[in-house]
Amino acid sequence: MIIDGHNCLFRAFYGVPKVARTKSGQQVNAVYGFFAFLRRTVALLPNHHIFVVFDSETGTDAKHAEMEAYKANRNNDESVFGQLPIIKAILDDMGVKWLEHPDYEADDIIASAAANWMVDNDDVFISSEDMDFVQLLCDRVSLIRSFKGKPFHFDCACAAERLGIPPKMFVDYRALIGDKSDNIRGIPGIGPKTAVELLNQYGDLQNIFSNISDITPGLSNKLASNREIAFKNQKFITMNACIPDVLPTDLPMIANHIINQKITALLDKIGIE
Repeated sequence: MIIDGHNCLFRAFYGVPKVARTKSGQQVNAVYGFFAFLRRTVALLPNHHIFVVFDSETGTDAKHAEMEAYKANRNNDESVFGQLPIIKAILDDMGVKWLEHPDYEADDIIASAAANWMVDNDDVFISSEDMDFVQLLCDRVSLIRSFKGKPFHFDCACAAERLGIPPKMFVDYRALIGDKSDNIRGIPGIGPKTAVELLNQYGDLQNIFSNISDITPGLSNKLASNREIAFKNQKFITMNACIPDVLPTDLPMIANHIINQKITALLDKIGIE
């Protein structure tokens, strides 16, 4: 089970009222929400190797250097990150491995972990609401997403039903329509329906542009005028799954009932009222 730490952190911070405080008055709504979410997520399976990945708050990334607008619209409320030390300390007390690396985005670490660990015939579950992880879905890798407040498995079949394309086409789909959450602009005039039609007919982005003369003039003009944008988007949206040197090699197996006990005890320990 790989937890997208910052995704969980922000959902907890904005999903739990700020009145959640310790007896000393410290705001801990993100802490409470983070571990309440973790407890519900791990309940899907009896035992887990758990790995939590956070984005670095101090590191730099090539994506940011090359595309200044990348993730520029993300909310960086400092009070969110002020609760991270407590969360990390509790994960340490629980024996749950976590990683924050200054040279890599969390998405790329998660992609690399999934690629490496499924080789050992392990099923890998990625807990995140970030749809970019759809590109990683396969027989061995699925997502844990929320539906009506409860976690559920989101697999290849779910992705195909929701998007109208298989996961292998997801990067090219987003390259065409863009990604507002990461401030990545798509091709003007091409929405999800058109992108799905193009990909189902031609298979991938390269083949779309190779057959641009067969596409109706209005649409082909939009594509031709924005070819550079499409392939630049493709590059940015594609996760790097080849950074195994930073991955832990000794993830402990933690039983579900132990996780429940530890979370209950540790939340009580920090004094949440």
